[in-house]
Amino acid sequence: MMRRRRGYLKGLLLLLILFLGFPGMAAGAPGQLRLEVSPGYDGVYKGDWVPVRVKISNTGGDIEGELVVRSEHIPATAPESRLFVAESVKVAGGTSKEVTLLLSEPGFLADATIQFRTDGRVLAREKIEGERVADSELLIGVLSHSPILSSHINRWVGTADAPRAWVQLLKAEEIPEKDAGLSGLDVLVVNGIDLGSLGSSRQKAIRRWVEKGGLLVVAGGPSFDSTLGDWRSMLPVKVEGRTALKDLKPFSRWGKVPDLDSPLPVSRTRLADGGRSVIAAGDLPLLARRPVGTGAVVYAAYDLTAAPLAKWDGNERLWREMLILGGGEGSSLRSTVTFDPTLEQAILLMPHLRLPSLPAVAMLFLAYALAIGPITYWILSRMNRREWAWWIIPSLGIAIALGVYTYGKVVRGDDVLVHNLAYVEAKNSGEARVLGVSGFITQEAGAYRLEGSPEMWMWPLFHGERNRSEVVVSGRPSVTFHGVPHWTLRKVIVETTKSLDGELRAVARYEDGTLRGEVTNGTRLPLRDVTVDLGSRRHRVGSLAPGETRDFETSYVPDRDGRARNDFMPEPMPAGDRDLTREDLMRTVGTGIRVTGWTEAPVFSYEVRDHKTKAENLAQVLGRVEVMPRQKGESILWPRGTVPVRPLGGRSSMLRLSGGMVAEEEWKDPVLVAYDLPSAPSGWKPLRIDFAPEADVEVYDWRRGKWVKASLLPEEPSGDLSSFVSSFGRVVVRMEQAGSYPSLEVEGRVVR
Repeated sequence: MMRRRRGYLKGLLLLLILFLGFPGMAAGAPGQLRLEVSPGYDGVYKGDWVPVRVKISNTGGDIEGELVVRSEHIPATAPESRLFVAESVKVAGGTSKEVTLLLSEPGFLADATIQFRTDGRVLAREKIEGERVADSELLIGVLSHSPILSSHINRWVGTADAPRAWVQLLKAEEIPEKDAGLSGLDVLVVNGIDLGSLGSSRQKAIRRWVEKGGLLVVAGGPSFDSTLGDWRSMLPVKVEGRTALKDLKPFSRWGKVPDLDSPLPVSRTRLADGGRSVIAAGDLPLLARRPVGTGAVVYAAYDLTAAPLAKWDGNERLWREMLILGGGEGSSLRSTVTFDPTLEQAILLMPHLRLPSLPAVAMLFLAYALAIGPITYWILSRMNRREWAWWIIPSLGIAIALGVYTYGKVVRGDDVLVHNLAYVEAKNSGEARVLGVSGFITQEAGAYRLEGSPEMWMWPLFHGERNRSEVVVSGRPSVTFHGVPHWTLRKVIVETTKSLDGELRAVARYEDGTLRGEVTNGTRLPLRDVTVDLGSRRHRVGSLAPGETRDFETSYVPDRDGRARNDFMPEPMPAGDRDLTREDLMRTVGTGIRVTGWTEAPVFSYEVRDHKTKAENLAQVLGRVEVMPRQKGESILWPRGTVPVRPLGGRSSMLRLSGGMVAEEEWKDPVLVAYDLPSAPSGWKPLRIDFAPEADVEVYDWRRGKWVKASLLPEEPSGDLSSFVSSFGRVVVRMEQAGSYPSLEVEGRVVR
């Protein structure tokens, strides 16, 4: 009998094991669930936000669980913090599913692991492995009907002296559906694919990425034109049909061209507004460029893989000029708020918590002292009831204390107190990039879930707090803080895009040491304290209502040393004993000339689940100043200090703070710097190009494809220097060190 019972128990145990599964099984066994993880673009990534594609293969039954990303990298300032990213996923049996997570790159991807969990069990895990590209290097994505194009482009630009270029072949499904996921790409080449395969959301994301500073190359020949869709409005050309080239003579400037065995099919185009032709066969543009926002779009009227052009030696010089020297302006904003302690200090200056002024408090205590002292004594003496003081004075104290508490309760209530600070980079398209920090103070202990709009990205910001945080990064983004104590501050960084209907813009002319122009608030935000910023100096314009324009005039004498730093850096703190304001801590100093303003209107918001919020907002709106060249008769002049300057080759160097001083990351030598001449007329010839100071820099000769020492350029107007200005109005110099760029002055003659 005992043996029979033992047999029954063994059988039940075996059935139980088969039913519940061994540890590590997907609904059971190892191997039934497998994860494949690819960060960035085929394992190569950079940028503020990194798309991480996860392929979940399920050979078992239907399963539902969570993808959880855990990182062991925790800031030294917050050693007790814990952060993980969670995403709910359902995978049918015998199928696979792909999920893209958008993760904050700085530090989080280091030692990060992705797990698939269900009912508290980890069924599969995979480490996130990839190669991070330096910010000063180029990351080029290629979408093409022919996979050979990526190897062609790698040959054309991969051997450039500086910067190093990484070329990655992409599939349409690898393109993120949100523009922030494209932040790591510097260039995207789209050749001959059906844009319908991208979908409207990806096309919109690419368009926004271009407006934020990306360089888009659209190519593919006449068969590609019917698929352009919404991109037509940002192309440098108008496509009107198809034609063919009988020879390649228009390309001969970049090298000896081969003969054609048969005519080369091309698009029949004409230049659109703002487009500049780089290569043309008569009045037919074959390669054209147009600035879009702070980025640019290049259109090639032919298929980049078509023979014999694909193997033409001149491609190396041509595409280095277009992709490296001809890159977009780039964005002056990046997620430096993650590392900027001044913004975290500004978050603490919450208007909700503003205390009454010291004189007001002193007057209140004086009134209280008089009320419970002389006044009460006098009244009770007149009533001959001085013994009542034993209960009247405590009662007055309790009543006043209750009054103060009630006043505070009415003013602050039980709501979660939210403080939003942001920088807004307005674009002429009407859409603005918003980068901000938000802090909230809890009036009750517990868990707090912040939920943003689908266009928003949120990430917890650690600095000394003990956090246990959960982030959802797709669908409706959210951040959950667990175990938050009573009356404590928690912070998140936020990035989003907001429609403002226009931009903050100034148009000016510079003459005889005076800058004159007008500032227009094309946004729908009311702006105060609008200023035209001249480096560290500011000229006050005042308040501007939406659509309002004001004239300004200010003296401006640029330094001859051409000192210029990163386009986005904290301004030196004001001297004196006055308390710092939020504006003091947020205000930035930029290179050259720009216009800024302030608004209390909300530029982003989020909900706190199951809680009401009371929000205070402050944003600095960043606009642009276009200084028109000075033109008298046939002469034209771009005065020193009025030409915008940008480093090329990836992003601007990122700021770091050390000992309270601002420093810059070192660049890899050499450094490429671009000067874009605003409002350059189509018919003009440069006669003088002058740099100050006379630094050891080289200027690129676009006609000959060589670098020439700037010291060899004539100091007085003489000859024709057209070869040093590109067809789209750009001068490029090469330097051995970064941090300070020479200022440029260009003089020329308009050809009638």
